Amino acid sequence: MAYIHGFSEEEQNRLLSQNEVLAPYIYRNLDFSSFTHIVEIGCGVGAQMITLLNSCPGLSITGIEQSPKQAHRARIHLSHFPGFQNRYDILEDDAKRIHPKFSQPVDAAFMVWVLEHVPQPELLLMNTRTWLPAGKPLWITEVFHPSFRIWPESPAILALLAGYPGLSGFPGRRSGNWHSSGQSA
Repeated sequence: MAYIHGFSEEEQNRLLSQNEVLAPYIYRNLDFSSFTHIVEIGCGVGAQMITLLNSCPGLSITGIEQSPKQAHRARIHLSHFPGFQNRYDILEDDAKRIHPKFSQPVDAAFMVWVLEHVPQPELLLMNTRTWLPAGKPLWITEVFHPSFRIWPESPAILALLAGYPGLSGFPGRRSGNWHSSGQSA
């Protein structure tokens, strides 16, 4: 599955701007301030890391990103914030198979709009549980494309949307019930 958004500088800037607009809605009910180290799965250009490092001064974050281009942009962007020095790390690897070793204990993991881009998202969730310590939370913020409605329905728009795999439905619907493996998500 190709990354639907692309990797152009324009698109990377859009992701950063999108986060500035949507962060208040994503984090209004999440409080990471009592944690010292969390892992962001699919950290992309570092937009979520910037928000959390700004709002939680005692927090450090390890980001996992499969795309070298996105990870490179994240490092560049994060380097513009002197207060973030030594508070983040970015691992370039596939989160569906990585078994990371961290320099400090992990308090939690999170991902924002990742599962919609991952073929077989259940593999990513199951693998995360292999390295996330027992009892530690995994927060997932995800779009739910089937909730998108057009009224009155437009056959032309529905046909257009059907041509984009990422818009054809929520990954959990495509891949069955994640919980059937016995893994908690």
